Amino acid sequence: MQIRVANRQDEKSIQAIFAELCSKKGEELDLSSKHKDLRNIEANYFGNEGIFLVAEDDGKLLGFAGAKKECDTTISVDRFYIDDAHKRSGIDKQFMQVIVPFAKRMYFERLNWNVMEEPPKVGVSANQTYSAPSCFNKALLVQMQFKKDENNRYWLPIEPAN
Repeated sequence: MQIRVANRQDEKSIQAIFAELCSKKGEELDLSSKHKDLRNIEANYFGNEGIFLVAEDDGKLLGFAGAKKECDTTISVDRFYIDDAHKRSGIDKQFMQVIVPFAKRMYFERLNWNVMEEPPKVGVSANQTYSAPSCFNKALLVQMQFKKDENNRYWLPIEPAN
């Protein structure tokens, strides 16, 4: 299994996975507005001072994580998915081990966790990028010293690299 930077060839697989997630919620993938960031990952993430990662094993996509600039001091994780069969396998930690140093190198001071409607709950089985992902375990939130803001969303203070 490897974590790597996503490329143009990954977009169709990412969109297919996300379409399936939307379908499970009774929604449709909407690349023209609601999910337009998935239409051109290179422009929407890399072109926006961000990063988009995939986890793959033998050519099979196991998960993805996307973070991009929210404002001059903040980067936001806006997409996060790990396949059911690979949850609790450490992929979440590996994604964050790339995203946090990236944020430091880009001189961001804060990392927002924008992929959920509510804070993560331990033991919740949710295979969705926009709901509390059980693949992101509470111990990692504590270890990485995530905090909650006044809007009840998690964020991580970043000390930019010198």
